[in-house]
Amino acid sequence: MWCENRQFERKFGVKTEFGVGNLKEDGYVYAGKFKNQKMKKIHLLLMLIPVSIIVMVVSGYRESSHQLYTRKEGFVPDEATAIKIAEAIWLPIYGKQVLERKPYKAELDSTKTKWIVVGTLHKKKGGEPCIVISKSDCKILLVSHGK
Repeated sequence: MWCENRQFERKFGVKTEFGVGNLKEDGYVYAGKFKNQKMKKIHLLLMLIPVSIIVMVVSGYRESSHQLYTRKEGFVPDEATAIKIAEAIWLPIYGKQVLERKPYKAELDSTKTKWIVVGTLHKKKGGEPCIVISKSDCKILLVSHGK
């Protein structure tokens, strides 16, 4: 912050202390030390206000927007939901040809934690799509297509 020494002292009512070489030819000085303790405190307070506002906003955002939601039966509770998720994943990967593999079969694995969804093979040529979906959090664990 550049300021003219005398005007600064008159305007703010504080004395500044400058080291040798800080006074420039044009009469301007840079970042002197405040002799007045009150001015130091005000300066510190003005620096802390934006920091504390940022901290409050960030901590409030974290608490309010990241509430965890869980379901006892998981996010994929039934066969119909598992099939809809499988179609949503398969369509961009395999295109509309995957719809020819209907009807889809969805079954829980032996641990009852994963849905295994498989398409039907209508012709001897080609294969069926397969997907494994976590029942609790809807995580896609495997996507494949037989030959």
